[in-house]
Amino acid sequence: MKKNFNLIGKYLRGDASLEERIQVMKWAEGNDTQRDEFNALRRIYDATLLMDDDIAMSKRRTELRRYWKWLAAAAVVAFVAGISYLPENFRDDPTPHLQFRSLSAPIGQQTKTVLSDGTVVWLNSGSELEICERAEGERRVKLCGEAYLDVARDIDRPFIVETSHMEVRVLGTRFNVNAYDEKQSVVLVSGSVDVTALEQGESSRIRPEEMFTYDARTGERQIRLVDTNNFVSWTEGFLQFKSAPLEQVFMQLQHFYGVRINCDSHLTEEIMISGKLELRTGLESALNHLKLLAPISYMRSGEREIDITIRQ
Repeated sequence: MKKNFNLIGKYLRGDASLEERIQVMKWAEGNDTQRDEFNALRRIYDATLLMDDDIAMSKRRTELRRYWKWLAAAAVVAFVAGISYLPENFRDDPTPHLQFRSLSAPIGQQTKTVLSDGTVVWLNSGSELEICERAEGERRVKLCGEAYLDVARDIDRPFIVETSHMEVRVLGTRFNVNAYDEKQSVVLVSGSVDVTALEQGESSRIRPEEMFTYDARTGERQIRLVDTNNFVSWTEGFLQFKSAPLEQVFMQLQHFYGVRINCDSHLTEEIMISGKLELRTGLESALNHLKLLAPISYMRSGEREIDITIRQ
């Protein structure tokens, strides 16, 4: 894609669709200059969010939407000039208060990283985690996409995962966060976590084998018991399902392979499947194996689009 400030802004806010995130990532990875320019824009965005801790996060995001084009243009000018004329608040802060680093997983791949505090992070395909490393206080990361975290326990420094619509606060635990789109979820494997829907400000505590879901479009929140393997097996390079709705399987395949799968959601919600799909063998192999587990047929309708039909 050509440089599109509006699209890049949506990506940084966590509002971009799967297709839009893919476009931005491809542009950012196009060459060294674009990668550096994208990182400069991201630093501008994050520094602005943290400039005034007294302003509510939702209000800061609203202000950023209003002034984003101006800030982005300023970032590009500063980047071209060697970033020597940025306002003091927008520069990389050498103090521990604002030290950022980012982790990402390309489309079709997963990554595993150990953070400086001992926390282990698995990132799923097309996901990005931005880490704000502070000398004192909380440990905070910002997630776009999906991650499984095994958080090192530190009672003095809570670990906080922020997405576009949720905030997850823990001391030490293992959990999965899915924040690819407007419907986001947290699945807890061990320990306990507090989840806050940012638009509502209400916190919910979940326990092992529970799943918290929040739909930003409707404001609906739900907590239910789940088989955690259905949601964390991707960290091992496969998808494992036990009585999982077919719609959930399609969503996970979409996110991993960066494609759109078209099917009647009312039908796929009713079809439950059990089985295992290897991810490293490719999309065609996964779909062919899925045909053995569910009454479906598929055909490609575009380079990154799949049409599914249900066999009667």
